[in-house]
Amino acid sequence: MSQNESHVGTLIEMPRVGSETTEQQCRRLLNNVKLPKYYDTYIQMLDGETDYIVFEDKVYKCESEELSPYDHFSAKRNNDGTIGFSVSFYNGGCGFKEAIEYALKNIK
Repeated sequence: MSQNESHVGTLIEMPRVGSETTEQQCRRLLNNVKLPKYYDTYIQMLDGETDYIVFEDKVYKCESEELSPYDHFSAKRNNDGTIGFSVSFYNGGCGFKEAIEYALKNIK
């Protein structure tokens, strides 16, 4: 059943090792497991994990907590390089990762 959701937290950009691609980085973060047949890429597999967001060729670890629901999507850059966020949405029309993307598109 769909319901309203509200989350606040931080996105931490995951560093790349050497000149690895986003696909290679995702594979490494997944501990080089074999790619299941129902995924086309390691990016898709990692993005399916709730702890990670892949956005515009960057991988972020997501640390969040759920709050009382209010409709909003906001994000801001913190001094330490992380991105703080607060999102609230009805999960029958929007998912958590989509809400994060809306917030990132409007980053302050």
